Amino acid sequence: QDGDSSGVDGNIATDPQFEGIGTHPFAPTTGSPCIEGGTNQTWMSTADDLAGNTRLQGVVDIGAYEWQPPAGTVIWMTPKGAQGKRTAGIGVQFSDQDQGNTQKKIENYLAGALGGDKPTHTM
Repeated sequence: QDGDSSGVDGNIATDPQFEGIGTHPFAPTTGSPCIEGGTNQTWMSTADDLAGNTRLQGVVDIGAYEWQPPAGTVIWMTPKGAQGKRTAGIGVQFSDQDQGNTQKKIENYLAGALGGDKPTHTM
């Protein structure tokens, strides 16, 4: 290996940064050089990866799996007893990758766990 990450014929010479665990051990992790490193082909427009995810989500990834961004990211936390008598809470920003299903599941769970009759506050 010469350390060239640009690769030759669809190959890379650097660590692909696969997850290495679970049912899909060769899925790329955030920051992997495999993400959007492939070459789109016409047949990919209707293809899925080995996990059943849509193959084309922009530029195809190198490998058997397309990278899946997180469904939500924690953007703030207020611990119990915070200064200014702020209410304890957590802020999560959800992506639209699953058409809001993750957000709905979490809101319904929290509403039930807190005994509320409406979902949590969302931004």
